Amino acid sequence: METKKTETAGDSSNGAIFCPVVITLAVMGGKYKPLLLYHIEANKVLRFGQLRQLVSDASKKMLTQQLRELEADGLIHRKVYKVVPPKVEYSLTERGKSLQPVLREMGRWGASHARYYKKSIGHWQKKVDAELAALGSASGVRGEK
Repeated sequence: METKKTETAGDSSNGAIFCPVVITLAVMGGKYKPLLLYHIEANKVLRFGQLRQLVSDASKKMLTQQLRELEADGLIHRKVYKVVPPKVEYSLTERGKSLQPVLREMGRWGASHARYYKKSIGHWQKKVDAELAALGSASGVRGEK
């Protein structure tokens, strides 16, 4: 069996197969981007201060950088109000909304494997267990314990 060489980044004009997962990771990868996308989707519209509270581990500089990258990649919309003090709101674009199934699956995977990595998901555990049980009974697949 011949294994095809895959290219993980850069130009695929040399005949190598380009892995599209690289694009997804480049756009939504980053320590806080998935969390920002999750919180914006869950709340529909958030101001910068609200995002700082929700992603409290991020410095102001890092949060600003991640938000700018998400905006540049067309995943979030930044609406600036010309008032004093400045008011800025963030919401998902249609492209950003299209990533929500990916984020949900990442969340499900993380939740179903949290015990393996000896991580607690706290108050989410009951919801996750119920969802995994429903998925398992529908598809015959169960999360690892």
